[in-house]
Amino acid sequence: ASVTSQSVFTSQRIVQTGTPLDELATDVSSMKSKDDRSATLQRLLDEFWAAGTGQRAYAIEKLIWQAWTFHPNAGISELMQRGSATMEQNKFKDAEVFFRQALVRDTQFSEAWYRLGQLHYLLGDHELSLSELDIALELEPSHFGALSVRGLDLLQLGCYTQAEASFREAQELLPEYSARFLAADASEAR
Repeated sequence: ASVTSQSVFTSQRIVQTGTPLDELATDVSSMKSKDDRSATLQRLLDEFWAAGTGQRAYAIEKLIWQAWTFHPNAGISELMQRGSATMEQNKFKDAEVFFRQALVRDTQFSEAWYRLGQLHYLLGDHELSLSELDIALELEPSHFGALSVRGLDLLQLGCYTQAEASFREAQELLPEYSARFLAADASEAR
């Protein structure tokens, strides 16, 4: 599938989009530092917004998640991988240990805060989840996953107006075809 290059105008900059997916994947796999991660994430988010098709958006979204989980410290990356794998096996308390160990090593790692928030949402501890997601969002304001889970927490707590606002924020970060799933959550919050 060919991708058309286009310019996206933001309030502060002009961004050229339409980079081939293999080049974007190479950018993600070659990240070495937090600065690389920040630059790559911005590029991916720009490409995501201008994706043009659902298939391209999905491929870029996967790269965004890879970039979010990147950490230049191999030990922290290993803890996050182990925590994620353990969480997928529904071993939530064990997963929590891995994510907390990652945070002991780097309290500024937004993805570790997000994963804890996601885990505590699944365990039904919505207040704790919200506090962790708020930290993740302070560190990474464009984390649409954290905004989405935050909205789900707020729904569970009966804070419907705040939940709707959180879902809307997440929708603003996503291309239209990727944000459709949030429309139902936002309307449920009304």
